[in-house]
Amino acid sequence: MKISSCDEGRTTQKQKIHSQSKPLLKPPTLVNRSTLADAVLLTEPIKGGTILFINGTVPSHNETGFTPYFNKAIRTLCGIIPLTIFDKEWQAEAIGAHIKKQSKTDEKNGEYTGFSYPNEWSQSFAKWTSNYCNFLVTIRDVYDHKDFAVWIVKHKENVDNIIAVDGFLTGFRYDIQVRQNAFAFRKKRDGVELMTDISVLRTTIRDEAWSLTRKLDELDYTDNPYVRGGSKPEWDPRTGKPKIPKNPRWNSDGIFDREGQKGGRFRNQEGGQGGSDYGGWSGSQKRKGNWGGSNSNDNRGNGYENRQSGSGGNNQYRNEQNRGKGGGNANSNKRDGRNDQTGSMPLTTSCLQFGNNIEDDKTWPLTISCKMNVPAWCKALEINNLLPRFQDVLDGMRFFTPENHRSSALARDKIEESIKKELAAGRMFGPFTHDYVERKFEFFRSNPLGAVVNGDGSVRPINDLSYPRNDSAIRSVNSFVRSDDFETTWDDFQTVSRFFAGEDRPLELALFDWEKAYRQIPTRKDQWRYLLVQDFDGNLLLDTRITFGGVAGCGSFGQPADAWKLIMRNHFRLVNIFRWVDDNLFVRFQGDDVSMEEVVIKSQELGVMTNRSKYSPFGNEQKFIGFIWNGVLKTVRLPEEKIAQRIAQIEVFLDVQQKFSYEQVKVLAGRLNHVSYLLPHLKCHLNSLYRWLKSWIYRKAKQFTPMDVVLDLRKWVDTLENFEPTRIINWGPPIDVGWVGDASTSFGVGILVGKKWAQFRLFEPGNTPGRIALLETIAVRLGLLMLLKLRDQRNKSLVVWTDNTTTENSINNLRSRDVKTNQEWMKIQDILIANRVHLVARRVVSKDNKADTLSRGVRSGQVVRDQVVVALPVDLTPVLEQVVFLV
Repeated sequence: MKISSCDEGRTTQKQKIHSQSKPLLKPPTLVNRSTLADAVLLTEPIKGGTILFINGTVPSHNETGFTPYFNKAIRTLCGIIPLTIFDKEWQAEAIGAHIKKQSKTDEKNGEYTGFSYPNEWSQSFAKWTSNYCNFLVTIRDVYDHKDFAVWIVKHKENVDNIIAVDGFLTGFRYDIQVRQNAFAFRKKRDGVELMTDISVLRTTIRDEAWSLTRKLDELDYTDNPYVRGGSKPEWDPRTGKPKIPKNPRWNSDGIFDREGQKGGRFRNQEGGQGGSDYGGWSGSQKRKGNWGGSNSNDNRGNGYENRQSGSGGNNQYRNEQNRGKGGGNANSNKRDGRNDQTGSMPLTTSCLQFGNNIEDDKTWPLTISCKMNVPAWCKALEINNLLPRFQDVLDGMRFFTPENHRSSALARDKIEESIKKELAAGRMFGPFTHDYVERKFEFFRSNPLGAVVNGDGSVRPINDLSYPRNDSAIRSVNSFVRSDDFETTWDDFQTVSRFFAGEDRPLELALFDWEKAYRQIPTRKDQWRYLLVQDFDGNLLLDTRITFGGVAGCGSFGQPADAWKLIMRNHFRLVNIFRWVDDNLFVRFQGDDVSMEEVVIKSQELGVMTNRSKYSPFGNEQKFIGFIWNGVLKTVRLPEEKIAQRIAQIEVFLDVQQKFSYEQVKVLAGRLNHVSYLLPHLKCHLNSLYRWLKSWIYRKAKQFTPMDVVLDLRKWVDTLENFEPTRIINWGPPIDVGWVGDASTSFGVGILVGKKWAQFRLFEPGNTPGRIALLETIAVRLGLLMLLKLRDQRNKSLVVWTDNTTTENSINNLRSRDVKTNQEWMKIQDILIANRVHLVARRVVSKDNKADTLSRGVRSGQVVRDQVVVALPVDLTPVLEQVVFLV
């Protein structure tokens, strides 16, 4: 995106978002710019007072300017300079308000008292990008801070790189903190104030921003959820929790003003349908890792008032009674519903309360009913000739039944076949017309059917209970359900492998699969009105069983499934049973006489249907969660056919002439992540894939495979072609050999293994961004080489002591987010695999780190004869050398 297009302020939102795939701001050309920037006619100057008048002089910009406070702040680059003041519309409004003020100052006792400016967290991604363009142009061309403009460009590149790797909100938090810090503080040298160089990557601030974003589970957002219309419009970005102000103000319309100010343009108004401006929603959607799909609980605290505010003429009559259990709301051009007056429901979600109101059960509403007289509305619209123009208003008072997704056509045969089976089994009923269902429920809603493509290319039908998404007016059924209320157990790879690691006796394994697992569990009758589906003829089907796409589905099925598991384990005196959704791995001691036939009979007594095609008798090996487990040898491996499939799937991406879609890359990353449970040393070769996924702006676009991804995928292919497809599960307890390492940028690396020690000196000491993390990881590699020289460590799990949190996480996660540090981890993993060694990180406080003095160049306390000379790897010889003391 060229700077000139930003100068004119004409860039469309689509162009702004597209520009995120490459540097958003190119370095400004400070030499040989257009002569318009210095446009003067070389004529004789005409003097007038202290101002010099030269014919033909024009400015290099068309800015309207700032009020005195911000003019001074920008001129001195000191004070409050939020990015939002560079919005053209706000500048015009601020100047207009300043002109109307009786007092011509906007500052009192050093504090800003002028026209209110929007909080930086009110910016969507598109508005933030636009304001940044204006920020650069203003600093460079209007106030002539050309040197600082160069720093701005470099800082923006740093921010874009952070966004590409760690998500938008990490980069956004980093940007705000760095700019605020730069404008608030000055360093002094020889009595001269120095401007903070924002072009330097501040790793501490980056890591803090990442930690907070990760803590709030916001790494996957592609836009700002805290804007009006976002998923967290009234939440605090510092805590990730709803705001509860002590003294809230309300405007005349009964809408809470979170700034306590006039100027509704920046208020967070419920029901507003903003675009991509302050408070506008640009389609950010958060991914959730539970089986219920996208659970948008973010708007849960909006209350249950019968409101009549909205942005469209047909958006006035919205039913809020159904907020507790998935009721729908009407929006313009959408059919929706009203609650029936007789079938009111209990509320199950909590309201967000403002102020210091004391909870009182006597005043808490238990039911809310619709007061609209639908027949009277119908008659009035007919009399005034307003039908069919406002037919959607009548429809919206009765039901919300959106059309099925277009993708449902891909799986139409499967969907219709499944409907026939469900009708025959008595789990579904119908089809019914809308008129018939209206006689049963005065309000009801359906959820659209669709289809998704499985990893193997097959098409799977879905019931989308998460539709609509990111719509504050019409919320999905899933958004009303608290996933925490429906927790269940999941016996994953780590759980199963830990069990085998702790059991020495030979075991035999068997499989049991629930038939139509979720469909065996009924839903409550009062929920039926919210769980209907439409067939391809537009008729309605009543579904009386839980569905896989529902947030409540996991717990609703998981609770009885967990109870069944314990009944089977206790009744047959089994060693253990592991469950993953509807698959169950039975474990008995070798030679025990319990059989799976007995298990099936007992299950049928309980009414649990069994999938006989997936039930298998006891044996030494069974396939569970995609791996083949051996209970006698205590090993786990990939099926042979899966190894060949993964190699073939990877090799497609090695063709640098082909382009691939976001979904194709996402599927590959998921498949390889699954394999990494078995080959954890390859986790560090997944980072490039995830960086590639983060780089996508338009997910429908296709991209060539980046070179770093090609290199990592080649490593995957080499490993899968040559590794022994079994893994000894039991490493044994971690062994503490007194291995501790430390690094300092002032000297180098120090390592201790018991009494043995080694010291390494940097050729070029000094701190640069990310260097300490890299040196700490190099210390791990050198310590490992030192330990292997002392004695054979094959098939051992070794404890590594470190005082660096980043290094501790990298050791336990087997990879690092930093590119150079992750490359170092790749080399460490090769050594670990070759010697069959496993590492476990333990934390030591800095003051107790015995290797600290060695890393700072001090040898005192270390005996020379205990020194270990390590063969320095070739790639490290340009960086450091070992300090060797002769006896």
